[in-house]
Amino acid sequence: MKQQHSNFLSLIRSCLWETEPNLTSPDWEGIYELGRIHNLIPMIYEAARLLPAFSEASQDLQTKFMETAVYQSTSQFMKTQEFFTVYEKFAETGLHPLVLKGLVCRSLYRQPDLRGSGDEDLWIQKEDWQTYDKILRDLGYHPKFEDITPILDTIQEAHYTGPLLTLELHINPFGTENHIRRHMNRVLQDAQKDSITLTIEGHTIHTLKPTDHYLFLFIHLCKHFLGGGVGIRQIMDLFLFRQTWEKEIDQELFEEGVKELQEESLYQAVVEIGRRYLGFELPSFPISGQELDGLLDDLLESGCFGNTSRFQRLSSTYVASGIAARRKSRGSLRVLLFPPASSLYHRYSFLIKKPWLLPLAWCFRLGRFSKEALTTPATVIRSIKRGRRRMKLMDKYRMFR
Repeated sequence: MKQQHSNFLSLIRSCLWETEPNLTSPDWEGIYELGRIHNLIPMIYEAARLLPAFSEASQDLQTKFMETAVYQSTSQFMKTQEFFTVYEKFAETGLHPLVLKGLVCRSLYRQPDLRGSGDEDLWIQKEDWQTYDKILRDLGYHPKFEDITPILDTIQEAHYTGPLLTLELHINPFGTENHIRRHMNRVLQDAQKDSITLTIEGHTIHTLKPTDHYLFLFIHLCKHFLGGGVGIRQIMDLFLFRQTWEKEIDQELFEEGVKELQEESLYQAVVEIGRRYLGFELPSFPISGQELDGLLDDLLESGCFGNTSRFQRLSSTYVASGIAARRKSRGSLRVLLFPPASSLYHRYSFLIKKPWLLPLAWCFRLGRFSKEALTTPATVIRSIKRGRRRMKLMDKYRMFR
């Protein structure tokens, strides 16, 4: 494991448990960049600000850390209050969407506003989408797509953006663009029918039962790992949730879900990372630190979701095409250049109502790839190398059984 990765993990662990971090020659510029791509600068600053080693950083960098931390934590507080306002508007009309991840996970931290969320996720009933759409538009929220009615059965979520907050209304929680995503949905297909209520900061919300939510968090981690990548924050969320709800989680039922997904190897590796590097009290698996290094480096280099740079986004496209090619026994290049319409809605929204224009979208896609290959060949080559490395990592954890 790289030295600055070790320092970064030590600072996170320090903030989680209020312990002294163990740092070796910290590169604060590098640590800032890791905090940025993982959306964890407030936590890093909280752990570092009083350390003698941090005082050795330049005054400009110390100020940059402080200003970013204050801005992000204050912004998160305002987003949370806005979310409560919107959620109560839903409740007034008899709607009780299930809150996934963000707010529920933030509430588990000692200082919730230090754990930022890019958006808030809600799982809704498909038949209620138009009611949600009207309420959000009336509140000044703007949808990413004007009308998703033709693709309600296949779209993963509808995005709505307001002045303070972005909401994702999940209809198919893990998407439907490949067989793995569809299988993930099936594993939790009955979870929406049996929810619970929680009180957070004096507000009542609806969410999944502890066992289902714990399984959802792990499946969500798998989904992003199979895409652009997944960051360390999701591992913290997963095991803080387990620690808080341990008595209510049916471990046998959870393990059945993991086995149904055939993700036992990845789960064991993630548990080892949580135990060894983040300080959680978890079962021990016979996995050496050297075995974990490749996975740990991938998690730390990916950032939150492996989409912080163009080369990462290109590499995730390579991985997606590789997964589809294995399933269909077709060449990955063919799948990469000619994906189904469901994979292209976010870039070519005209496909929502005019799916027969898919060949036109392919032409646009080919033109964009050709331009990129000619103007930034180094980025394309780097993306392909990362994609291949990530595919080997997935093979290592037996994710294509």
